[in-house]
Amino acid sequence: MALQFLGQISHEFEELGSEIEDILFKDPQMVLIKARTYGEKLALLINEQEGIREVYEVKQVERVRKLFRLEHIEKFNKEKLDWLRIRGNNAAHNVQYGSVEEAIKAHRYIYDLSFWYLECYGTLDFQAPKYKLPRATQQDSLATEELETLLNDNLERALDEKLAPLLKKIEQSQNEATASDVKTKKEVPIDEYLEEQGLEVIDMRHNGGTLWVMGGWELKSTIFALKDQKIFFRHSKQGSRSTRRKPAWFLLNKNKHDLKVSIEEEKASFFKSANKQEKEISTQTITRKHEQTASATSTNIHLKDEIKGERKQSDKAGIRIVKPLQFEKSQADEQILFPVSSNHIQDLFIRNQVGKNHLSSVQIDNITEIKMAHLRSLYVNNRNAFTSLISFFTFIGITFTGKLAEQLRFNLNPQDGYIVIDESISVSLNQLFPVYVRELLRPYGIYEMKDLHGIPVSWNC
Repeated sequence: MALQFLGQISHEFEELGSEIEDILFKDPQMVLIKARTYGEKLALLINEQEGIREVYEVKQVERVRKLFRLEHIEKFNKEKLDWLRIRGNNAAHNVQYGSVEEAIKAHRYIYDLSFWYLECYGTLDFQAPKYKLPRATQQDSLATEELETLLNDNLERALDEKLAPLLKKIEQSQNEATASDVKTKKEVPIDEYLEEQGLEVIDMRHNGGTLWVMGGWELKSTIFALKDQKIFFRHSKQGSRSTRRKPAWFLLNKNKHDLKVSIEEEKASFFKSANKQEKEISTQTITRKHEQTASATSTNIHLKDEIKGERKQSDKAGIRIVKPLQFEKSQADEQILFPVSSNHIQDLFIRNQVGKNHLSSVQIDNITEIKMAHLRSLYVNNRNAFTSLISFFTFIGITFTGKLAEQLRFNLNPQDGYIVIDESISVSLNQLFPVYVRELLRPYGIYEMKDLHGIPVSWNC
């Protein structure tokens, strides 16, 4: 049973988890009511761990809000506790309320919250079992129509969970079979390893302290992966004086000095794994587009060839090419290079919905405020968003120095310049570019001629 490990919290929690799993498919309404009880008991337990005393009766909504305000719980845990409370209240006041899907969701939230609690307050050797949904028995009265709806709603997610590991193994086997060199392992000091993952490290070991990694619960995947090498961290929501009381993870190992992480040689490069996947996807996408158009013979895109091709001069009126494309260091971060035509860049992000979405992913309003710290944080939290953002940046002419420069999806051709679109332009994308070029431009928010204003003329994929 997925909730059997709740016994490591207390016998009371173990019994509550067992009762919920026994009726998961039989009585969704009661599952939601018991899940609300679980949420209330867990919040009280966190209060106890953090030394919070309630001198008068406090509602669950206020208790959870206070825990979040004091940074004892993260936003995602607050949302789950609120969900359990609201659904539980609805079930308690309406005998017809509750579906199997909601009961399953409550079951998963209980698992997630318990996992988080034991990682924060449990023993160092805690290992949660993988989440596994209990099987419905023949006695469980699950309506056929509801089951079909549930399966349809969750089929894609289930397939992803089942197929993703299999596809990963197949890909690894193919890579191993075709690799000409043998992967070797090397040991890297723990602080260097963490910095290579894009994390901010504060090392106080030389002063008799410990090693801190700045960040919240979103770093758990990276931090917990070190358990296999007997390297243990614990999260502190209030950090220490070294972290200026900001949330951070601190090293627990008694032998803190000369602690090293064993890694495969090819994984040592910063941003490399994400870039490899992105390049493969990019190559496959472009290859498919070119196969669909017999006229295309390479993966080099040169918009200047289309603009200067055999078109009527009247078609090209309102289009100019300014060259070369020159760069200057960003005032916010010298590792980021903006094109000298950067006055076009901010306008592009304002009018381009794709650009707007990318800015929101790093929580800034102006592209000139972007820093490598923003990119590292995004890389740690969302690899897909990171690779998409880097592709968009290089597409519009923003480039980088250092290790990240070696991992770019596109190689710009600065000598070919950038495009300037006059307001008097009358020609459309359909008139100017073939289908495969328009398809390549679409993911970057290029739908009309005005969207090309300030875009580099050519690049190599």
